[in-house]
Amino acid sequence: MNRGDSDLFFQVNSELLITPNSISTKDFAQTFVNTHNGEVSTTYPRMRLRNFGETDDPNSWELVPLEADNRQPSLAAPCRYLLRTPFFTASELWKEWYRATWGYLDRYYIVDGFNGMFAPLSILVSTDRRALDFKRIVQALMHFNQLWPKIFGDDNKDSEQAEPQTCVSEPYISCHPNYWCAVPPNGRVFFYIRRESETGQRSTVWIQFVLTFVRAAVASPSLALTESYPVTLVGLNDFMNRGSPRPDGEPPLPFLL
Repeated sequence: MNRGDSDLFFQVNSELLITPNSISTKDFAQTFVNTHNGEVSTTYPRMRLRNFGETDDPNSWELVPLEADNRQPSLAAPCRYLLRTPFFTASELWKEWYRATWGYLDRYYIVDGFNGMFAPLSILVSTDRRALDFKRIVQALMHFNQLWPKIFGDDNKDSEQAEPQTCVSEPYISCHPNYWCAVPPNGRVFFYIRRESETGQRSTVWIQFVLTFVRAAVASPSLALTESYPVTLVGLNDFMNRGSPRPDGEPPLPFLL
């Protein structure tokens, strides 16, 4: 891709059930934030965590409480939170930063994905309102439409959708709402992984998959070239490999073959 990965931004959202382990539950959210920042942010400044409602900082993570009564979690009753990352670019050391925060979570808490108000894992890719890039991503998603149940899994279902739909409308363009949704006004595409086991360290596999696919789509010079790839796992793998090389130099994602 000629323009460089700094033109694409991504953000990861995880809906979680968090249970205290060795840290007191009193003033849980503030303790959670303060302890994280004292341990992780000193080494990784980009990994500062803030409470919901604090002054917006585009370089920090955000912890959003989802319980209606704003109760504190306990060993007997975990609480739901949305953990939202800052926007990263594919060329940054996002994997190292991401694993630092999840390493902290695993040391001090019992953390499980939760399929509730949001998907356990959703990955937002922003084209920064560049219409051509957005169009190429949507075209690639629609071309490989039949593969998404196999890639994401048949159990990757939106509980509020009775049947998979194909719809093209404003302000949403959505094919397979179980798996992805595109929003034209702000040039954003959302990928949904609804299995609760795919949060945490495991989610880096899905982030890398999404980034590799999106970079290949943006790099495709024409719809005709995109459509020349067969709608098979091998065809998708070949399509993804024609984009710019993966920053970590790893081979193609193994679950595609």
